[in-house]
Amino acid sequence: MENAIALKRAEIEAAGIELTDLTDTNPTRHNLLDPAVLEIIAEHLPGASRYEPHPRGPWPARAALAERYGGDPEDYWLCASTSEAYGWLFSLLAGAGKAVAVPSPGYPLIEPLAQYRGVSTRDYRSFYAHPSGWELDRTSLEQTLAEPDVRAVVAIHPNNPTGAYQDPIIAQLAHKQGLPLIADEVFFPYQFEDPLSTDIKR
Repeated sequence: MENAIALKRAEIEAAGIELTDLTDTNPTRHNLLDPAVLEIIAEHLPGASRYEPHPRGPWPARAALAERYGGDPEDYWLCASTSEAYGWLFSLLAGAGKAVAVPSPGYPLIEPLAQYRGVSTRDYRSFYAHPSGWELDRTSLEQTLAEPDVRAVVAIHPNNPTGAYQDPIIAQLAHKQGLPLIADEVFFPYQFEDPLSTDIKR
């Protein structure tokens, strides 16, 4: 059953009014795909046409990733989605009955993904300070990382939904506590120009 927002949207679009969906964060629908990605994929297509299953994913795809980001193809593990990767990591690093530290505000899908694996979440907070933007609450982070059942730290860089790039202190404090860092950097390359550094003519 569609919700009220979806129904209203359908009504507006049926009236011929164009909408801009500010909740759509898929870069491929907004001409934000790096052309180099397509070039690398095209280069490795002949090898991808052969069916040679591997638990880490197809070798041509891993070779393309290594070519673009560095390392060896054997360094890469491929999965169907970011959500599946979260599930793997939650099971591997935390396990049932344990917890992971997650940003708040943060991506709302993380909590059910953790719960599906029997893992709970513990929030560490950020707050908005005008005009500088989002700032990490370091005290909140330190308290959360000190909780005995926390086994890993999630950092979405830049954060969803705030769009703020994360403070490097997250990695430093995670290392200090001996906790692995799960860094979600799917949208890392798509940084907007800092509005505070732009001259505004009034």
